[in-house]
Amino acid sequence: MSGDFTLGDVIRKARQKRRWSQTKLGEQAAKFLIHEDDGQINKSTVSKIENDPYTSELGTVWRLLAALDLDFTDVEKRVGRPFLDSIRRKAHRARDIA
Repeated sequence: MSGDFTLGDVIRKARQKRRWSQTKLGEQAAKFLIHEDDGQINKSTVSKIENDPYTSELGTVWRLLAALDLDFTDVEKRVGRPFLDSIRRKAHRARDIA
């Protein structure tokens, strides 16, 4: 399953499957710390990642995936292999527009 299906779509669909709000996902992600001062991820950050995940910090994306009991291998299965190619296509499109 590849094409326009993105990392953000995987996160959104997994969140909706659990019937969690974006706020609830951010609260759950607070359990997965990278740095001692990491806290809850706010709703606007979850929304941004669901809509444009390729401009977000990797650690924040990882924390959301962990809260949803997913990892990058799960994303790759849903987005298509290799995951890196979809990121590169997006970067090339952005460069072409600019």
